[in-house]
Amino acid sequence: MDIRWEMPAVINGVLLGYHVYIASEINNTISWQNVTLGSDVTQYHVENLAENSTYYISIAAYTEVGDGATTDTIVIETEVANPPPTLLVLGSQGIEAKDLDNGDSMTLIDSGNPLFVGYISHESLLYWVDGQSGKIRQSSTGEDIEVVVPASIPVGFAVNWIGRDLYWTENSNGKGYIQRYDLNTQHQIQILSTFNDVGQIVIDPYQSRLFWTEEVENNIEIMTSDLQGKKSSIILTIGKEEERYSR
Repeated sequence: MDIRWEMPAVINGVLLGYHVYIASEINNTISWQNVTLGSDVTQYHVENLAENSTYYISIAAYTEVGDGATTDTIVIETEVANPPPTLLVLGSQGIEAKDLDNGDSMTLIDSGNPLFVGYISHESLLYWVDGQSGKIRQSSTGEDIEVVVPASIPVGFAVNWIGRDLYWTENSNGKGYIQRYDLNTQHQIQILSTFNDVGQIVIDPYQSRLFWTEEVENNIEIMTSDLQGKKSSIILTIGKEEERYSR
């Protein structure tokens, strides 16, 4: 489990680092752990979480004076063991799941020439774009259903596993579009259009941000916006020659 935080806005003295306080309640027994991190560290990975247990986590910045105010306590309840790290691999014949611990592979989808894939792990839902039809499909426990049919074959695809939305990019009639499909309401909406061709799209659900590429003359622009396609801005401009040699 990863926890992240931001540097405090007001510091009383020179920031020396952070204390991460972790209390765990396992089998009705409470134990404490205090982790000290440097001032340039703003995340921590908690390992070896036990099943069916409760963890209480708070963070405090400290100076030579001592600890500052602690954050609100985060309560984490575990129900199942952490799954092994798994890589989803796209191939011309389907989608495989590769266990990065032991190297074993398992076929999840054995047809369709998939272009893109996304996953909602806590629901065991796999979403993928069929490269032949352009349809976005959902697979779970061996059942494969059609979710939505884009107007044209997507050129980028991303899954918001927290908000339960599908996002994709497509180009048509000299314009680029970003579409969103709400899995809860089964409603599709166009959230952005541009006179540039769009490309890959990724999502950061923790920060509620979208990132995608646009082709502008001889450059590739990396763009960002909120999850509604609003407040868009350019992050970086890359020349096509620079992009080609950086691959």
